[in-house]
Amino acid sequence: MSLLRKTRFQSLLEGDAKKLSVFLIAELVLITLGMSIALQFDQWKEHQDKLDKEIVLLQQLYLEFEEAESTVNAGIMELDSLDKPRLKLYRNCGNNQDAMSEMELLEIVATTYSFSILPISNGVLTDAINSGKFTLINNDTLRTILSSWEDKLGSVLIFNQHVNERTEDYYVYSFNFVAFKDLDNKSYPDLNLSKSTLSTGGLKILNDQVFENQVGDVFYQGRAAKKRYQEQLLEPVREILEILKREIELKTN
Repeated sequence: MSLLRKTRFQSLLEGDAKKLSVFLIAELVLITLGMSIALQFDQWKEHQDKLDKEIVLLQQLYLEFEEAESTVNAGIMELDSLDKPRLKLYRNCGNNQDAMSEMELLEIVATTYSFSILPISNGVLTDAINSGKFTLINNDTLRTILSSWEDKLGSVLIFNQHVNERTEDYYVYSFNFVAFKDLDNKSYPDLNLSKSTLSTGGLKILNDQVFENQVGDVFYQGRAAKKRYQEQLLEPVREILEILKREIELKTN
């Protein structure tokens, strides 16, 4: 550039208009080219910065949804473990098809007490949405699924609350018949078995219509909860993880 300017100045002194025009055009071309390269570099740098931030966000989301998958699977396994004892208890109501001692009744009733809890964290996703970092994600399908995730999770948590309320009713009512008694002969549902005795007449509960309805209710509510876990949580989580894994591999290679 310096040489061009020096040559152009010499041509100006010599009065060579043609030569002057050529060098002037060449200088303008170089200036334009330099500006274009600088602009392209800035654009590349901006793109690379956004790409790096997107990769970090995708990796953070992957870890968060891996944890969510583990939590949902644990919830499904817990509900699976409740199916058999709840069904056995329900089938023994009214007709006493299986011979059952009072201690067996106590054990199976205690086994069926469980409250649905899903400690799923959405910290990364929530922060991304609130901070605007969510727009870094370029995959439209992934953005759509992630956008609907919180609503799906919220719906399941509301249903869980409903199920837990029904379970609590069943839990409280059953202790009208089946309870532990401490040394003061006061009934508490959470006493240590080794220091407690079973109240008498517990098997009467099997002929109680309210109890039978409650057992049937928690059994079917548990199955409904498991279906929701699978369809509204586990399937979307697995789809999200699959897309996240593919996007991370694509953008880091």
